[in-house]
Amino acid sequence: MKVQTTLAPVDQEYWKMYFYVSLVLNDVGASIVLISHKGERIKYILQLHLEGAMNNIDKYEALLHGLQAAICLGIHCLYVHGNSKIVVNQMMKDLLYKDRKMEAYSEEVRKLEHKFDVIELHHVRCDNDMEDTLAKLGFDQD
Repeated sequence: MKVQTTLAPVDQEYWKMYFYVSLVLNDVGASIVLISHKGERIKYILQLHLEGAMNNIDKYEALLHGLQAAICLGIHCLYVHGNSKIVVNQMMKDLLYKDRKMEAYSEEVRKLEHKFDVIELHHVRCDNDMEDTLAKLGFDQD
């Protein structure tokens, strides 16, 4: 993940994106929140159907969905905050990949980097309110 070292134009709108992943009713739920510089919020809730051991695949899926949503919205300056320290550290190249699948996901995220003028990635702890929000949605098991 690149960190922009030069200042973006003053008129650029900076957005924040938060992605959280949690287990909901034996399924994986991902919540993505995009917040504009004016405080407007766009929320996405995803139910991820993943087979077998996830090994952070769910977190990469949430990150990819969030970045793709930001691109579709025409966002150019994005500060990303996620609840996966492993994914953040792998993207920042502070942690090596233990398996090829994680490296492949990282490469997919990197392919989207050039769509942004500024993009930064930070780890944040997931608060219980976000997990409660996912749980209260009561994802269907169909």
